[in-house]
Amino acid sequence: MTEHARFAVSGVKPITFAEALEATKARRRHLLLGNGFSIGVHRAFGYGSLFEDAVAREPSLRDLFAPGDPNFEVALERCLGVSDADRLREGLIRAVAAVHPEHSLSLTEQQCLSCRDFLEHFVGRNRSPLGTLFTTNYDMLLHWVLSRQGKNPGTKQRSQLKCWDGFDARGEWNPNAEAQAFYLHGAVHIYEHVQPRFPDRSYTKMLRYEWGRPLTKQVDAELKEGRFPVFIAEGNSQKKRARQRLEYLAAARAKFRTVCRKDPGAVLFTFGHSFGQSDNHIAEEIGAGTVREVFIGVFLDGDRARAQQLAATWSAARVPPVGRQSSCVRSIPLNAASGVANALKRRNWLHYVGEIY
Repeated sequence: MTEHARFAVSGVKPITFAEALEATKARRRHLLLGNGFSIGVHRAFGYGSLFEDAVAREPSLRDLFAPGDPNFEVALERCLGVSDADRLREGLIRAVAAVHPEHSLSLTEQQCLSCRDFLEHFVGRNRSPLGTLFTTNYDMLLHWVLSRQGKNPGTKQRSQLKCWDGFDARGEWNPNAEAQAFYLHGAVHIYEHVQPRFPDRSYTKMLRYEWGRPLTKQVDAELKEGRFPVFIAEGNSQKKRARQRLEYLAAARAKFRTVCRKDPGAVLFTFGHSFGQSDNHIAEEIGAGTVREVFIGVFLDGDRARAQQLAATWSAARVPPVGRQSSCVRSIPLNAASGVANALKRRNWLHYVGEIY
């Protein structure tokens, strides 16, 4: 952010999702997805389910969690030794793979359609200007929703979206591709491999469904070979920043930074993201940027309080010159909109608006 780019905020006013779309129809809309998106499609991706799967496989992991708190990132923050942190990280990887749907056809046509109806507001084929999708989720659901498209209805539904995550038909990531979707924290299915002929070079590849080898078996094979996925699950933002040095993660972070800092005419929506303390690096990136408006999806009362706290923090860092009028934060329940089934219908939105000077 340049020192002349400032935001200001005061008051709380209501806005609906439909109103937000209408107000931003001529603007580039970027979207940041959190775990609420995945849980809305597949409830087993909640931390409670992942915790139960992990401790059933390795009961000793239970001792690494605070009583009554199944959050892996909080548990990782509590770990004092590298060995415990590695055990916990592997437990999370195996749990995500274990509860993961076996292949893209595990998603119903309606689930895919519901997700794409929502994503179409950001990366729709007929949308201009086109936005970018970012996710901090570890699963393959976003990739499957994007890939379950085709020219004709059927197994591959009509192509609603103009969005690609940069992974080709062989599963290899092209760092020079014009991608519109990025996994900011990596994912359980993304791995970095050493090139056989050039040991000092690496390439990034995505696991793909193979007949008789579902994701669970493939992840298990990779772990047995000593390969961990490109996967950030560290318990605090500082450690997550350190992990972002891997090529793919560095590219994803650079794209998010560009969106936040070099696209001041755009707006940012978030969905299913609670902005916990372990994700301060993301909140700080938004706060250091020039995005004029941020629409924060809120599900729980704690999410609302956190969103208002973020708005105050961003505003304090962007105090306008004396005499300039400040803008506002607005919130209202999302009553009706195309979206991710009931999860989207139950969500509220906080609207952070700031003037750029």
